[in-house]
Order: sequence, then C-alpha cells, then structure tokens
Amino acid sequence: MQKKSQLTFNTIIIAVIALVVLSVLIYLLLSRTALFKRGIGDCEAKGGECKESCPADKPISAFKGCYVGNEYKEDYNCCIGAG
Repeated sequence: MQKKSQLTFNTIIIAVIALVVLSVLIYLLLSRTALFKRGIGDCEAKGGECKESCPADKPISAFKGCYVGNEYKEDYNCCIGAG
C-alpha cells in the first residue's frame, strides 16, 4: 500500500508543477501579445495623429480608437493625411 500512495503523491506534485509552468507561459504569451498588438495598431507608427476629430491637414480617419500617451481612447480617431 505504501507504493500506491507514493505514486499518487508524486503524480499530484508533477501536476502542480506543470500547472505553474503552464500559467507562467500563458502569462508571458499574453503580455507579449498585448505589446505586439499595441505596436501594430499604433497611430503614430502609421504616420497619423490621435485626435478627437481630424484636422483639415489630416482629414482621413484610418481607424477609431488609439493610444494617447499610455491611455487608450476609444472615441479618438487616427487621422492620416490625404497626400
């Protein structure tokens, strides 16, 4: 009986370690994905300006919602010039 309980205990320890490693990997993947998404969707990287309404020199709203500093503003527009 001693061997059976030892086997169960080892299985539980291995499962807990596997869950911790999996949790860390998921956290790292999700945090890097958020940075990648912000870089891809960055208005200034596309040559635009993040404004509430587009000015005359940059009349085209490329997409809605962008970062102003470190804060994401859903109601702002990424304004890009026509030429």
